[in-house]
Amino acid sequence: MMKKNRALAIQLAQRQRAEIIADTCQLEGVNFTVPEINTLLGGTTVGGHDIHDHNLAVNQINSWEKLLTDLSQNKFEFSPQYLCALHGIVAKDEALTWGRYRTGNVTIAGSNYMPPESSQVSDLVDEVFHQAKGINDTFDKAAFLFLKLSRIQPFFDGNKRTARLFANGVCLDEGHPAFSISKKQELEFNTLMLGFYDTGDMSPMRAFLDTCIDPRVVNIMNEYSPSTDDISSHPTETNHGRS
Repeated sequence: MMKKNRALAIQLAQRQRAEIIADTCQLEGVNFTVPEINTLLGGTTVGGHDIHDHNLAVNQINSWEKLLTDLSQNKFEFSPQYLCALHGIVAKDEALTWGRYRTGNVTIAGSNYMPPESSQVSDLVDEVFHQAKGINDTFDKAAFLFLKLSRIQPFFDGNKRTARLFANGVCLDEGHPAFSISKKQELEFNTLMLGFYDTGDMSPMRAFLDTCIDPRVVNIMNEYSPSTDDISSHPTETNHGRS
């Protein structure tokens, strides 16, 4: 069983931020490397990428910055409103609208599954949050949110990115490591997600997501022994109940 430690999980995610952002960009076909993301994090523009790719990467940087800052200041919210706030950064200048639910219908490339009508989105998202509150295991809850929200497609674009970022917020807020899908996992991820869209069966994707947590981070979490005067000396400290 993995030890939980909120402060340590957030610190490790901060250190892994460039790698996680590069993973997300590469899943979207935007080939930023970790050194290039680190350069952008330092405030320097990277050449060799078009405006669309640059904006997607910058949006990822800014959305992770918001999430980590809010977590460190105990301002992360387990709510549809916070999900929309993240989308407002993730999909800025990319989606038809950002920061609010779609007002039209959408399709998913490669799948015959049709996401729900736009008029149903708000109620369906509320129901997902209600159901998630009843899930005790942190990563089960995060995976449930990521998958269910991705299948609803609440927004015109940026759905998986936003749902994954929010799910990582849930993980970190409860002292669990972040998860990320690497480039080498892309084919398996895309194949399993299409299967999930078509069937609604979460089991294969849920098992896959277990492989998306860096084992090095898990080892660090399990081996960490805080001193008695360490502010992180309560490894199970979480922020439950905020809405």
